[in-house]
Amino acid sequence: MPVFLSIMLRSLWLRLWAYQHAVESDKRSINIFVRYQQVDESTRLAHSLGPQKDLIGVVNAYATDEYPARNNMVIAHELLHTVGAPGKYDLSTEQPIYPDGFAKPSDNDGRSKAEIMVERIPLNERESVISE
Repeated sequence: MPVFLSIMLRSLWLRLWAYQHAVESDKRSINIFVRYQQVDESTRLAHSLGPQKDLIGVVNAYATDEYPARNNMVIAHELLHTVGAPGKYDLSTEQPIYPDGFAKPSDNDGRSKAEIMVERIPLNERESVISE
């Protein structure tokens, strides 16, 4: 199946699923669905998504007391995608794009903070760590 067709079908499925499960029926509401999962170090969480301008987001999060800040960062990131905010990271490497993906690119203090549309703290222009 061609990639564009797969993306289109997935988007339609997400919209139908969100319509069926939404708490609010107002078309101007943003619906973020959070799927909590147990921590499993051997398996990476599925990618969360918030299609731009669809007002629907699905966040995959860990159900443990150790991850509330991380989960909240992902929820905020996907919520901002739903209203059109672009990601500020390279999709292939997941590294912040300099300077837009740095919280404060002109300041070394920016290396201790994460730009919300990246979710990572840059160590330098090629390395970063996941924000906690």
